[in-house]
Amino acid sequence: MNFEIQVNEKTALKLRHKEDAEAMFKLTDKNREHLRPWLPWVDTTLSPQDSETFILTCQEKFEKKTAADFGVWYEGQLVGSMGFHTINSTNEWAEIGYWLDKDHEGKGIMTECVKAMINYGFNKHGLHRIQIRCSSLNIRSAGVPKRLGFTLEGTVREDHKRNGEYSDGLIFGLLKNEWKN
Repeated sequence: MNFEIQVNEKTALKLRHKEDAEAMFKLTDKNREHLRPWLPWVDTTLSPQDSETFILTCQEKFEKKTAADFGVWYEGQLVGSMGFHTINSTNEWAEIGYWLDKDHEGKGIMTECVKAMINYGFNKHGLHRIQIRCSSLNIRSAGVPKRLGFTLEGTVREDHKRNGEYSDGLIFGLLKNEWKN
């Protein structure tokens, strides 16, 4: 199954395939230290087979419409991952998660990708609400929903553990009637 969202002339979100497992693993491995503080799965992704298993799980969830997780391609190169990690059809909401190669941060790539996912969610999935959760210490990640008009709806006390220390989690929400593309 092929599926793609063209974000702009340089960036696309694509459903990954088994053949992308090696590139996905190399990108994860390259960014391991960069991602470890924020994403606990990094330490359990130890081989291309782990990435392949993840990709196949993403495909199954996409077919069932319970998630929509994509690779981020920038100028033809795989540079990250993002999408709806959870889609709740009953209550018409989804949660976006994302990460980007450290060498590609600061270019607006992820903000544009999240914008494309918001449009996809509201226009193609009929969602009513989209949310983003992140650690209060992850300034870059929290900047994306702030730039896109999300509302900081709450703080979950000490729900992220990093280097043996706890930090608060932030929950940002956006309703369909608040979104002005």
